[in-house]
Amino acid sequence: MRAEVEAQQRYPRRAQRLGQQGTAVISVRLTRAGALAEAPVLIRSSGHALLDAEALRMVEAAAPFPGLPAGYTADTVALELPVRFSL
Repeated sequence: MRAEVEAQQRYPRRAQRLGQQGTAVISVRLTRAGALAEAPVLIRSSGHALLDAEALRMVEAAAPFPGLPAGYTADTVALELPVRFSL
């Protein structure tokens, strides 16, 4: 999942010019099939609105994800995904 999200990263140019860096933590709830069960939620800011918005966009752009393992019995799973921005 991390690789799919990281592949979507487009470091905002303005954030680059301003030297903004940080890690946003996104809450993601997935269905058994790997689709987003609800919109991702920012649970810890990177400290920069531009980076936070990009982290949320990245998760949405990367969906759907691989389905849950066969042995997993719940209908959804909640994950916390850190998204790091570093120059």
